[in-house]
Amino acid sequence: AMGVAERLTELGLALPDPIPVHGRYRPVVVHGDVAYTSGLMAVAGPPLRIDYPGRLGDDLTLDEGKQSACGALLQTLSHLVAEVGDLERIEAFLQVRGYVCATPDFDKVHHVVGAANRLVGELFGDGALASRTAVGVATLPERASVVLDTVVALRPAPQKERGKER
Repeated sequence: AMGVAERLTELGLALPDPIPVHGRYRPVVVHGDVAYTSGLMAVAGPPLRIDYPGRLGDDLTLDEGKQSACGALLQTLSHLVAEVGDLERIEAFLQVRGYVCATPDFDKVHHVVGAANRLVGELFGDGALASRTAVGVATLPERASVVLDTVVALRPAPQKERGKER
């Protein structure tokens, strides 16, 4: 069967570099077999910069919002790989919460976040699809248009790796 990395390549996608952490938080917290990811957004570069900055219903289209959400998911995967070592460790996305910078009359925030969840299905299979919350907000950090945070179920690390874990 094709692995997740191969499916990424087949879709013409690549994982970006993880955004460096500024501030007192961890981008990924692993507790037992569950990983919790901090709110992350799409990035472009190098040099690293916010991809798709702006507001849905104002300076960004629905399609650009969907691209932004998918970019945020790729940034999430990048941080997960940095923490757990391998995309194949990801068993399922249990929850995806998406915050979409949008005008008060923009009522398609669920379609924006849905694009990220659809990408989860394409990469990991429909059994890995997450529960979903989509919220429209007035502002996001650095003018990001979409911020995602996720809860992810992990497979156990291969035995030989276990010694390296804290």
